Amino acid sequence: MAIHVNITLSPNAVAAPTLGALRDTLEVISICFPAIEGATNVPILSGNGMDFRIEPTQPAEMDERRPVYKQWMLSKGFHELAKGLHRSLEEACLYVEVLKMGGGYRKWGDLQKAVDGIKKKANDARFPELMAWVNAGLSEKLHFDREFHSLNKTRNCLEHRHGIVGDRDVDKDTGVLVLALPRMKVFFVKDGVETEIAIGQVFEKDTKIFMKRVTSEVSYKVGEKISFTVDEFKTIAFACWMFVQDLVSKLPQVPATKPTHT
Repeated sequence: MAIHVNITLSPNAVAAPTLGALRDTLEVISICFPAIEGATNVPILSGNGMDFRIEPTQPAEMDERRPVYKQWMLSKGFHELAKGLHRSLEEACLYVEVLKMGGGYRKWGDLQKAVDGIKKKANDARFPELMAWVNAGLSEKLHFDREFHSLNKTRNCLEHRHGIVGDRDVDKDTGVLVLALPRMKVFFVKDGVETEIAIGQVFEKDTKIFMKRVTSEVSYKVGEKISFTVDEFKTIAFACWMFVQDLVSKLPQVPATKPTHT
């Protein structure tokens, strides 16, 4: 007796890796930063085993070490966000390739083998290849192609060179590594000049407020160390949210009659 199985393709599965990374990183950093700021010493890590530390930080050194702890967390958070985006792109590849299989009947073992092959190819693909693969299967090309690539180049530098920008990281023509991120600009216009609104800013009554998407850029030269402020990290997190929303919105529509496999 044949058992019929309906395969459901969900855009939520494409967004999930990035959204999960966003939640984890923002929550961990929000919890840990106040703890780092208020720490007067480095506590012993709880557990039943032996304590192991290399040259434990003394209370007098805490003010010097606090920025190191925070920068480590921001860099780790950035890495996790970039990894989440890569996994979302892998899921997008699976989505579009399974959809291409069309309707009809397949043996379950053959379907599993095909899916495993897609997953392996996507996981092994370098970022430019993965982006090209995804773009080819979407209903429209991604808005943030350049920004995606800049995010990945920055992640590579953090992962492989501890954030110290090297010759292989920078653009051959400009000599710099650019991290380009989409963000929302809130502003008003006076005498034809756009003025971005800052917290606590006072402006005239009945002033019209506008909002638009812009791209912010941070440039790093060879030898410089990549670092982030909390505000920059929040911009990066919001950019990742915009990336994945753009990706999900351009996934091809699933036909009314879903493919059926046995």
